Amino acid sequence: MPDSVVCACRELLRRYLRTLATVAGYFLGAAFIVAIAVLLLVDVFAKDKIINYMGTHFTVFAPLQYNADSFLMTDKAPLDSINEAFFAEPMVVTRLLPASFAAQISKLPEVLAATPFLLFRFKQGQDGHIFSVGGFDPANEKALKGTATTKKDLIAGAFIQPGDRHVVLVEETYALMWNLKVGSLINIADAMYPVIGIVRPGVRPVRADVYMNWPDAEEVINKRLSAPIKDEANIILVESAGIHNHEMAIKKVESIVSGGIINTFNCSLPAIEVMGISAQALKMIIYAVFVIILLFAANSQWASVSERSRDIAVLKAIGWKNSDVLWQILAESLIQALLGATGGIGAGYVLAMAFAASMLNSGLGAVQSELLFQLYAAVLLALSLIGVVAGLIPALRIIKTSPAEVMCRN
Repeated sequence: MPDSVVCACRELLRRYLRTLATVAGYFLGAAFIVAIAVLLLVDVFAKDKIINYMGTHFTVFAPLQYNADSFLMTDKAPLDSINEAFFAEPMVVTRLLPASFAAQISKLPEVLAATPFLLFRFKQGQDGHIFSVGGFDPANEKALKGTATTKKDLIAGAFIQPGDRHVVLVEETYALMWNLKVGSLINIADAMYPVIGIVRPGVRPVRADVYMNWPDAEEVINKRLSAPIKDEANIILVESAGIHNHEMAIKKVESIVSGGIINTFNCSLPAIEVMGISAQALKMIIYAVFVIILLFAANSQWASVSERSRDIAVLKAIGWKNSDVLWQILAESLIQALLGATGGIGAGYVLAMAFAASMLNSGLGAVQSELLFQLYAAVLLALSLIGVVAGLIPALRIIKTSPAEVMCRN
């Protein structure tokens, strides 16, 4: 071990009260800045998670056009065009789109996932009531989450799996209206389908009374069309890659789907503004607190070295070189800064974790571990640098003064 480090350790142990006071300054500074920064990060990430869930989903569909005299029918028109149709909310009759649009849209850098969806309005053959059937691929949860339904919405029974056939899910309101339970049978296009689960999707851009696996939906819908559909959808469900990409994702999807209409929650733009304000406020608060803590730690280290001006003069008087004195001061400052900052970072982490779990109903898992590591590294580096600088500046001033002048002044 270098002599400067050995001497530094001896000096720190000899003046242990002063050492503890200086280390405590770094400890409190690191603990405070880490706790505040982590709690603010948890709060921002928790808000971002909620806003992403509500504001990054949208659907795209194309309305069926009317001419001056009559409804433009296609070769795949419903047999009962008055009561049955492909539609989208709010009750807009739609035309069919290639299901391959979903794959094309999902390749956009601003899009996280996209999946085709069939939404068809049926007239029940037994009592004549109108209900809707949604056909989807349950494997694509990213695009379904927040737009249609996923297994998290299940309140009874089991959710449809990709390989399930000739079974259905029923929306809770529809189930209550018609007294349907798990195991009940539903008549769809003159075929009976057992209910395997009941879902409560909540507020979504796409809602159906009955949900079926995509192949089953194609099969029952084709029974009610003048010509069968194949690999076609009337709605594309899209999940954009974060709120900051949401508007650009919408613009690019509109360019892909000619004449398409976007249905999304109107909270995306306000959400982006809110998150931008929160992020800026977070940075300003952390920077302000960081500067205060650094000044506090620097003052503590500065006072510790300044108090030793007589000791340094004695070392120079007995033959120590200026470089030897500076290396010892550097070692002392660095040891104290590292000890205090490391302990403070650990204490700040524990404090933030406990507070976040009890008061914010969240946890540090909401914050990326890489970001936390960067925060800890920045705090450790900043406190170490400020400690070294705060120790060397008064030391440089002292060693430039002759030992006799320092001894007479003290």
